Amino acid sequence: VSTALTSNDINANTLKLAHQNVNVNAGIGTSGTRFDRDLTLTAGSQVDINSPIYLNNKTLAATAPTITIDGFSNVGTGTVRLTSTGSVTQSQPITAGVLELLGTGGAHTLTDAGNQIGEAKMNTGSVVVANNGATTVNGYQAPGAGTETLITPTSPVALERHGSAIAVDGDVMVVG
Repeated sequence: VSTALTSNDINANTLKLAHQNVNVNAGIGTSGTRFDRDLTLTAGSQVDINSPIYLNNKTLAATAPTITIDGFSNVGTGTVRLTSTGSVTQSQPITAGVLELLGTGGAHTLTDAGNQIGEAKMNTGSVVVANNGATTVNGYQAPGAGTETLITPTSPVALERHGSAIAVDGDVMVVG
């Protein structure tokens, strides 16, 4: 995508972009006029989000062996779904009601201090997430704002906070 898009440019409920490499190099929606469609980015090799994406409480789904988020992604209370068997990294924040991190063996490293994620759902290899605000992890409250949560299948750690247990399918380590 090399031209900025608005909802008026699309006549479908979902904009789907698929290719060997998918690069978003122009904004999709604006902070004032959000894109009112779901957005699906699928690549055989890499998805690069290099420009801001603003969705109106919709779903941004990216699927590729490598995903980089170098453009601000804000879906309001919608969902950001990142599916990768390789690496997922970011240099710009994500704002989402739900962050889904998927992909067998994927390594999701989302450590921008500006992330604002309501709930993180994971079924992947490893996850490191920084969040600026309260969040739940797979349905359970994670400790305080600005903490990092690391989830890997090979480092078993039990954690209790304020007398309540955090339970996740798999092993969990929470740092913060």
